[in-house]
Amino acid sequence: MSITESRSGVLPVRTEFTLVWRGYDRGRVNKYVRAVEEELRLLAADRDSAADTAERLADDLDAARSENDELQQRLERVMRTPIESDGLSERLLGMVDLAHAEADEIIEHARTEAEQSWARAHEAAERLRERYDRMLVDLDERREQMETEHRELMTTARADIEAMTERAQQHRRELDERAARRRQEAEREFAAAMLRQREETSRLIEERDAAAKAEAERLVADATERARECDALRRRIAEELRTAREVLAAAIPLTEPLEGEDEVRATAAPEPDPESRRPSPEPRAPSTLPEQRDISPPVIQPAAGS
Repeated sequence: MSITESRSGVLPVRTEFTLVWRGYDRGRVNKYVRAVEEELRLLAADRDSAADTAERLADDLDAARSENDELQQRLERVMRTPIESDGLSERLLGMVDLAHAEADEIIEHARTEAEQSWARAHEAAERLRERYDRMLVDLDERREQMETEHRELMTTARADIEAMTERAQQHRRELDERAARRRQEAEREFAAAMLRQREETSRLIEERDAAAKAEAERLVADATERARECDALRRRIAEELRTAREVLAAAIPLTEPLEGEDEVRATAAPEPDPESRRPSPEPRAPSTLPEQRDISPPVIQPAAGS
């Protein structure tokens, strides 16, 4: 394959990578690929320029060869035609020798120039080919290195993910167990608090009931005592009333006038003064009744909270 034919498809560079999670730094890889593509474009331009130069030199070499062949043919035709030296002058002989010398020099110079141009073009093409091959090898090595790093990163990432998943599950189990323990502890504390509250409430209710019962018993005892006192007072007053009635019953006959006492009083007594006509108050029997007291039964107030 010639240099011209090798111009197409000179950049078999993969410019896109499959995007995977935690695969590579996309910006760095894209930057590196762009730099490599730019360098390959420069190398391709240099290669094309060298190829053009080589083609131009090859054309020059072909033209020089054609001219050389033509001169060679002319020289051969001239040389095939015998020239008699007697018929030529020394000047013509010198011109012929000079023409032969110039032709040989031109041919040699053209051959040398063509060979040098071809050598330079071939050397440049070889250098470009070697550089291109080195770059392809370097790109392959870089690609293999990146693929290896990608595989290692993926392996490490999978291991990290599995470890993180295991740690997360373990942490979740620990949190669940801790939450269950806290819930059970809270339930126990709540039950204990409710029990203490119920016991305290029951104790307060019992104390209040006991206090109310004691207060009620005290009030009942007080009322009973007052009732007994009232009953005793009632019996004593009844006894005193009975005694007073007996005294009054015994004193009533003593207040009645004797027989004939009214006549004697009417004849012997002078005309009484109008003031003295007022009837004298009847003698009152001494009261043996005690002073009236308030013996109304006490009002029993209900105990607080009963």
